[in-house]
This record gives sequence, structure tokens and C-alpha cells, in this order.
Amino acid sequence: MSGDEQQQVFRDVLRGLPTWDNGLAPFDTGDVPDVPVVLFQRWFVEAVGAGVVEPHAMALATVDGGGRPDVRTLLLHDADERGWHFASHATSAKGRQLAVSPWAALGFYWPAQGRQVRARAEPDSPVPTWTAYVLDADEVEFFQGDAQRRHVRLRYRRTDSGWVRELLWP
Repeated sequence: MSGDEQQQVFRDVLRGLPTWDNGLAPFDTGDVPDVPVVLFQRWFVEAVGAGVVEPHAMALATVDGGGRPDVRTLLLHDADERGWHFASHATSAKGRQLAVSPWAALGFYWPAQGRQVRARAEPDSPVPTWTAYVLDADEVEFFQGDAQRRHVRLRYRRTDSGWVRELLWP
């Protein structure tokens, strides 16, 4: 198969994939808790109940010393009032990147429910080698997909007076 033929096969398969056609639950943004970690914990438990494989797998995005982004998948260790916990060796690429620029972002995707959660902030890294990090988010976005593309996006943003909720879409 030529390169052009392979490209066409790829595009045909990609365009033929269904998108959230399995009756997703609505997202009532009027009935959400005051802090994002409580909603995250609720959605996480629902993902487990829905049979999501490895719901604790998350994408971690960091930047290197030159400002180039990097992303990889790792596992969540905890989520509480302090933030989202994960661990790595401080000498790994991500550990070195966090030492240079401690800003990071996490992304969770639970396709069975059409949900994703994104969190951004500065991690706390108290141990020198095998390091436990806590991403203390200043912004958390909850995304509920919809088969008709009427996705619901709710962002929590930390302010000096606490968390503010903002409906991003619709």
C-alpha cells in the first residue's frame, strides 16, 4: 500500500469513528460542590462504577528548561483538599522538568462517560529521589461530552476569596 493509500485509509477510519453515541448522562452545573476536588472524587467513583479501565491513569504535562512541552501518562495516588497526588523519581525527565519549572497540568479522560477533567498548578515536592508531588490546582475544568456536540464545560478558578465557578460552555 502506498503512502497516499495508507493516508486515505487512516482518514476514512478516523472519520468513521463514533463520538459518544452511548447515551451520556447530563451534567447539571447548578448542582455542584463548592470545591472542585469533591466533584472530581464523585466523577472518579462514577467512572469506576461505569467500568472505566484504569480511571486513575492521567496525563501529566510539564515543560523543560527550554519551554518545550512534554506529556506522559502516569497514575493518580490520591486527591484531597491539598490537590492531586502522584509520584515519580526526581531524576526522571518529569522530575527534572518539575524542578526547573514547577508548573504542570493533569488530564483525566473517561470515555465511557464522555468526561474529562483538567487541573493546572504548582506541585509540592518534599522528598529528594522517589518524590511525592501534589498538584495544588488553581484552575480545574470539568467537561461532559454530548453526542450532539453540546458539551458542557465548567471551570473552577481559585481566587483570594475561594473557588469561583464559571460555565465555559454552553
